[in-house]
Amino acid sequence: MSDLLKNFKKHGVVVLKNFFTNHEINLISERAKELASSKFEYLYLISENKINKSFLSKPKFDSIKNELLSCCVRKTNEKELRIKTLENFVDFVQPILKKYNSEDYLIEELHAVFSRPSCAIPEDLLFDDVFSSVFFTDKIINLYKELLQSEKLIYSGESHIGYNYPPVHGWHADDQVNYKENTSEKTFEIRGGVYYHSDEKNSGGIKHLPGSHYYISPSKLIKKLIKKILWRENFNNSIFNTRILFSKNSFFGKRDFGAWDKRLLHSPWAVKLKKFSWLNLSPSIEKRFHRGSFPRSLAERNPFPRSLSILDIGRQSKALDSYHEFMSERRDYQDYWRMKSKLLSQNFISKLASKNITLNDYCIKKASY
Repeated sequence: MSDLLKNFKKHGVVVLKNFFTNHEINLISERAKELASSKFEYLYLISENKINKSFLSKPKFDSIKNELLSCCVRKTNEKELRIKTLENFVDFVQPILKKYNSEDYLIEELHAVFSRPSCAIPEDLLFDDVFSSVFFTDKIINLYKELLQSEKLIYSGESHIGYNYPPVHGWHADDQVNYKENTSEKTFEIRGGVYYHSDEKNSGGIKHLPGSHYYISPSKLIKKLIKKILWRENFNNSIFNTRILFSKNSFFGKRDFGAWDKRLLHSPWAVKLKKFSWLNLSPSIEKRFHRGSFPRSLAERNPFPRSLSILDIGRQSKALDSYHEFMSERRDYQDYWRMKSKLLSQNFISKLASKNITLNDYCIKKASY
């Protein structure tokens, strides 16, 4: 067994440094920018409502607040302004911050206030010609095969490109239905991700709880035992799989590739402190680093923009079938699956088969009915 596989089995997550070439990252970045420009009417909305609900409502930021509002009225005769691109946003905001001698980090804070809440582009990474030249390769597919310990893989169409995300904090699992069951089953589905705009010197990356994909914490074990005794609920865990789990931060470079079990608990954002880069804070505390000068000045700058592409691939498992059943019922995913209907083409199915991958079309077909 390779060291990579041993590490993944134990922790449920691995980060492969410099996995991609600069050329591959440039391909991802340029294609994402092109799709964002064609899909979204704007990336930023500067409005009176957003301003009043943000840190700009504090008296110390009155000058910036009033300047932004006056610019909106001057440009549109309304108290809101739509900005098409990241570059245009920077060109608009930087002179205002410079005029009032504001801290450099405020441009990152304004980005979080005014950017779209979601910039996920559902273009399929294995279907799109540009993306598939990077992701439908032996080095990617063989990595999934090694970590899943299976020569036969399953793809359900769950992949997309994220562009220009604002910071998000809070624990969650990508496969919540199976995380709740916590059956201590070996990995059956992996999410791979590349933060193609990131710098490992900055905040960002991901905060994960190593082992939470397979092991069960003592507190959760006690809760499940109580439910078993009082309400005769299923108890499908081994007490020998109980562990005390500690969170860990991983800060990505743009060429790094992360792979994690989709049941793994993680927070999409991690704050990197300037003097104590090793210190791992709770997501509830990290949220406070986005609300003004203190304690923001203690942290490294945020990646700007913040972008993540993901690719989910699994192996045959009843737990994977349960996940697909759950995802097919999610109303917020119905448009996502319908836009994936092009994957049902025989050419694409044959393309997957060339690398021993089967298309699970359950979610796509169910959304099309």
